Amino acid sequence: RELFPEQASNQYFLVSGSNGQQLLQHEETLAVGLHQLLRNGKLEGFTALSRYLPSVRLQQANYRLLGNTLYAEGGELDHFVEQAGIGQSFLKNFRLEFKEAENKHLVPEKHLQALPEQIRLLWLGERDGIRYSMVTLQGIHSLPELSAIADHDENVIFVDRVQSLSNMLKRQYGQSVVLLITAYILISVIVLLRYRRVDSLFIVLVPLISTFFLLALFPLFSVSIGLFHILALYLALGLGLDYGIFIYDSHGNRETSVAVMLSALTSSLSFGMLSLSSTPMISAFGLTILGTSMLSLLLAPLLIRSGSELLNRNDGVTN
Repeated sequence: RELFPEQASNQYFLVSGSNGQQLLQHEETLAVGLHQLLRNGKLEGFTALSRYLPSVRLQQANYRLLGNTLYAEGGELDHFVEQAGIGQSFLKNFRLEFKEAENKHLVPEKHLQALPEQIRLLWLGERDGIRYSMVTLQGIHSLPELSAIADHDENVIFVDRVQSLSNMLKRQYGQSVVLLITAYILISVIVLLRYRRVDSLFIVLVPLISTFFLLALFPLFSVSIGLFHILALYLALGLGLDYGIFIYDSHGNRETSVAVMLSALTSSLSFGMLSLSSTPMISAFGLTILGTSMLSLLLAPLLIRSGSELLNRNDGVTN
């Protein structure tokens, strides 16, 4: 960002080639598409090494073009010399220098250091036999069209660091949800094996219902559910299970209920303070713990008592 203050620091093209000339040719091909975007108002500008150090192929094409126009017999140079009243010896020397320059080409290996520093930095060097350069962009108005240009050339990669980060967070979001569901299933099995009673599953329902209820409330308050909300639900699962287990094992003991209430309140206060943070991910974490902890505190005695009464009622009917 310091080296290229006027460029888009999170979006750029990475160009590769087996040698310097191929690299420059690939840049020139890319430039054709970028110029089209410039004309369409989708891009305000770009900076490429090939604009200052063209490939030998383009230099030869330009040389032939000049030879057939400016330096041709009866061309623009002849008209200029005639109108300016310059001697024919000047014209002869000028054409001679032009002819001698036919096989003199600008190449990165020799002329790169003559360029300004910001242009030299676009040449990224060689790695594993492949040479790389960067094409920076200014005033991007259409990311999809920029990305589409790179789709047609395997030697050009459109790097969008913002989108890459978003995609990574989406993958982690999906994986976190799957692991959270898996954790609930495994914990349910462990609880059943420990207590060997169906009503013990209400212990797991405490954090589960709290989670669903809180996630249902978020859209009502325009809160977008993200990765850090899901990560906080892992801690919410542990806290809710603790409340449920203590209440289930104590069979409504008053001292245990008070201890659970104090534990829930202190957890809610300590983690809840994080919800006041100006950093979105910290705020999301604190808000989720605050909501699920308070909901688990309210639901734990109700669910476990209801589960026990329901199981006892069913046992009485069976008897």
